[in-house]
Amino acid sequence: MWVERTPDEISKWQTSAVEEARSHARLIAIGVLLLVSVLVAGGWFVSFRGGFAVHRTMLGSFWLRLLIIAVMMAPFSWFVFRRECRNELAKIHGRSICPKCDTAADGAAGALCPCGGTFVPQSTVKWIEDEPKSIA
Repeated sequence: MWVERTPDEISKWQTSAVEEARSHARLIAIGVLLLVSVLVAGGWFVSFRGGFAVHRTMLGSFWLRLLIIAVMMAPFSWFVFRRECRNELAKIHGRSICPKCDTAADGAAGALCPCGGTFVPQSTVKWIEDEPKSIA
C-alpha cells in the first residue's frame, strides 16, 4: 500500500533522484564523446543536409586525431551532460502515482484518476507491503 513519506525521506528521495539523473546523463555524454570522436577520427563525416555519411582519407595517426578530436568534443559533451541531466530530472520529478489503484502516470500530479483517486507525485509517497494476516 502507498503511504506518505516523511520530510527526511523526501529529502533522501530528492538526493537519489539527482544521482539517478546524473548517472543517466553521464552515460549519454560519454557515449556521445566516444562515438563522435571515434567516427570523426576514423575519417567519417555526416552531412545532415544531404542525409549521408562520407569516409575521407585523413593524414596523421588515428590515435593523435582521436586525442585532438576528443579534446575538441569535451565542451559539447559537457553541454550534452547538462542537458540530459536536466531532462532526466524533470522526467523523474514528473512521475506520479494514484495511491488508490497503483496506476502510474507522467506529469499528472493533482489530476483525477479513472478509479476516482487523485494522482500524487512519486516523491511524496512510498510503497510498503501489507502485513500478512495471521491465521489463528
